[in-house]
Amino acid sequence: MSSDNAFEPRPPAPPARAAAGGPARPRSLTPWLAAAALGAGLLGWSVGESRLEQFTLTAAEAGSGVAGYTAQDNTPYRMGKRRVAIWNAALHEAVLGAALGLALGGAGGLARRSAGGALAGGLTGSLAAGAGAALASLALVPVFLTYYHPDRPNLFLPVLVHGAVWAALAAGAGLGLAAGLGGDARRAAAAASGAAAGALAGAFVFEVVYAVAFPLARSESPVPSEPSSRLLAALTVALSAVLGASRRLTRRPPAPGAG
Repeated sequence: MSSDNAFEPRPPAPPARAAAGGPARPRSLTPWLAAAALGAGLLGWSVGESRLEQFTLTAAEAGSGVAGYTAQDNTPYRMGKRRVAIWNAALHEAVLGAALGLALGGAGGLARRSAGGALAGGLTGSLAAGAGAALASLALVPVFLTYYHPDRPNLFLPVLVHGAVWAALAAGAGLGLAAGLGGDARRAAAAASGAAAGALAGAFVFEVVYAVAFPLARSESPVPSEPSSRLLAALTVALSAVLGASRRLTRRPPAPGAG
């Protein structure tokens, strides 16, 4: 026996929830990534503070820079100071990169309720972001030290160097996020490029804010000179990278046939 409303259209069924271990829905990423960014910034800053002077001058290098009555060649001292600055800056950025990559990769796996995804993402992100930050620093900090002039401060050089280093760092963290989410190469490219673009924008914002908020500090040094400014840098990198990656990952694809 059939009823009168047998052929009436039924209301659409609610969308099925993502199965455990499946790809995370875009909206579910927001709280995970926000918490990951804050945690990574604080972790990277706290560990980095304990390793600011990890590399130091040798006794011979330090001795050549001591003033005396007789003239001496201070080239070893100057070269040693350059070497120490480069390696300490590279370590500082690598620590922040490893923290951010670990946090974003882990957040990606946890967002889809996958312990394996969190482990794979965290490992991928920490290695990629840490290595990317270190290599970019080793390549670009020497350029910074060569062209930096204390008597002619400017924002272009720090924005260029910090932006490039932070973009490499963020791109590696974006790869970790994609690995945690279980995405394909397309998602990995979106996360990496979005995080890098966000970090570039964050570098510009940081340098402007830093110049206004810390006018007496050495705003052009490879690593900010004050603990508070280093914390600001770490949080700016983490939050801007997360914002860029999140926007790129949640962007809706164009409708079919859209011109």
